[in-house]
Amino acid sequence: MINLQDIFPASDKPVNKALTALLALVAFSLPFKFLVNAFIVLALLMWLSSGSFKLLFKKNKFTKVLLATTIFYLLHALAFLYASNIQESFFSLEVKLSMFIFPFIFYTGNYTWPQMKFFLKAFVLGNILMCVLCLGRATFITMNGTENYFFYEHLSWFQHPSYLSMYLTFSCVALLQKKMFGKL
Repeated sequence: MINLQDIFPASDKPVNKALTALLALVAFSLPFKFLVNAFIVLALLMWLSSGSFKLLFKKNKFTKVLLATTIFYLLHALAFLYASNIQESFFSLEVKLSMFIFPFIFYTGNYTWPQMKFFLKAFVLGNILMCVLCLGRATFITMNGTENYFFYEHLSWFQHPSYLSMYLTFSCVALLQKKMFGKL
């Protein structure tokens, strides 16, 4: 059972509570590529308004991880300048935006274990909903048509199949972790 006071402590500032809610929405909507962009931008704006970004300049054990993610994203941004297919290159930058922003937000936030579990549960629930929608659509189209829609891009019309498989694999690991170790 989810205890909302563990996820949204009374001692937290309203901006931190809003950021926590937005991060849960981002985690839930990550499998739905058309929803996630708005939530990422809102979370980024909320994070900037919270003043947490000042903690980026403190050096600790995670500084190298942040540097690595920054270099990774900057290399992709440089590749964007040399790309012949601008639309595909921009889409690639857009997809990797969450991998760039999240480490900064989590690095500067003091998220508790119940909050992290809440984000993980939101992500798993988003994946379950996406699977139900994909399988329902594939069943409906396959039953009413001549082509089988249970494979690759036909099945995964919300997201690129490789991203979908990565998200589902991570969700399965999270669910197995709970089943095997009871930590979720």
